[in-house]
Amino acid sequence: MANKVKLNYINVVGIDKLLIDKPTGTKIYLLKNGFKFKSFPEHLRKIDCAEMEYLYNMLLSQTELSFETISTPTQIVTEDDMLYGYIAPFSNGTVLRDVDPLLLIETLLSLLKKFERDVQELSDAGWIMGDFHDCNLLIDGHLSTITAIDTDCYEKVKRNTYKENLKAIFSTIIYVILPRIQLSKAYKNKLIRRYFIMAQEGIIRTSEFLEILLSELKQYIIKDLTVEGLRNKI
Repeated sequence: MANKVKLNYINVVGIDKLLIDKPTGTKIYLLKNGFKFKSFPEHLRKIDCAEMEYLYNMLLSQTELSFETISTPTQIVTEDDMLYGYIAPFSNGTVLRDVDPLLLIETLLSLLKKFERDVQELSDAGWIMGDFHDCNLLIDGHLSTITAIDTDCYEKVKRNTYKENLKAIFSTIIYVILPRIQLSKAYKNKLIRRYFIMAQEGIIRTSEFLEILLSELKQYIIKDLTVEGLRNKI
């Protein structure tokens, strides 16, 4: 598959529907082949602009990547020295903030390890996960896959970025989960003192922190660990 296509390619494939129309002028379309086309605002398309030339090169580099849990562009769309946007796999799912936080902990434990392995490979190649937030991390309706989307803000550098990316993942996930679980002040302080700072600094992975969290909840709060039981007793 060519990593660059002309704008007419979108017309040949056909647009199924408009998915997102942002106030910034960015639009995301679902194509009839099942992929999505992210269209950049008209005033940001000139590749001779330093910022857009940088984005062009980053997106072009990303078309060489392939991960199960990170949706990177497969093709960039250009025409007459203009960068119109990029094409990427369409991922359908629920953003983290809309998933039950207790169910989310158990679900993430089974999904995060594969994601973290992909992030390790991404980091070894020198990519920083820029603009990584909870709306860019989807869980499918069967709670069987996790996918990072909108990677056009990722940056390539000449170093291993694993620790930085671990921090981004942790901040994104934990700040969605912990505020929605009612824990005593003493327990929160203990949790933060013992484990939170290590994870926040990229010393332990988010999946390891969640395993500790569930173990701690089971030991100090309930006897039988089930989602419903935990929800009733916290």
